[in-house]
Amino acid sequence: MRTYSLLIDASHAPEHLERCLSALARSISGFRGHTETLVQLRTLDTRTQLLLEQRDIRFALLPQHGQGALRHHGATHLNGEVLIFLDAALEVPDDWLDRLAEAFRKQSADAVVFAQAPADPLVPALADWYATRIRRGFGDHPWEWPTGQLAITREWYERLGGHDPRLETCADLDILVRLWRCHARLRWQTSPSLIDHGAPRRLGPWWRRQRRHQARYLYTASAARHPRFVIPRLGGTLVQWGS
Repeated sequence: MRTYSLLIDASHAPEHLERCLSALARSISGFRGHTETLVQLRTLDTRTQLLLEQRDIRFALLPQHGQGALRHHGATHLNGEVLIFLDAALEVPDDWLDRLAEAFRKQSADAVVFAQAPADPLVPALADWYATRIRRGFGDHPWEWPTGQLAITREWYERLGGHDPRLETCADLDILVRLWRCHARLRWQTSPSLIDHGAPRRLGPWWRRQRRHQARYLYTASAARHPRFVIPRLGGTLVQWGS
């Protein structure tokens, strides 16, 4: 039976960590496979440390690491055959792990991404943007894929060399692009949706914050026709699965 390694990135949204861990505990409680969990943080206060110790969850304090470096570091310290990267702002449904394991077992997936939905209603203009950028799934352009959560087999992760440690906000997107280019079997799950408690309330401040986090941001509209990201669909293996 496979071991599923859960790497929780609380570097940007530590205020949502308790909710994220509670949802994960419910999903794990009904899961028949093996799991291990590591929480990664850039800062650690007394309350968060007590929360992690009470739940007997391992954690790593990595103040100088960006998103790509955090994910790469976590993958080297866990032993599961499937690596699951999850931002702390995301709340998973109770049957999430079962559905994830089913995608790998029955659908022969190499990597799986789930749909996301904002926790609270957004203003119309922002809701349209969110639906396009986060919930659309595998559209014609790779920069429209959802990020912040990715499950991938260790075999493929190591084959690709892991996350690029130089990247910040687009580290998951970069590895998805590389998976697509290598014709990996990507599975887009339309249900169940993950609840995003970190969905931006205002687009301008969110975008400026993303640009600060990643000074060399690669996936902007101006880079849309960069040869690195012009990815043909021919030969790719991509299936969208629902309930």
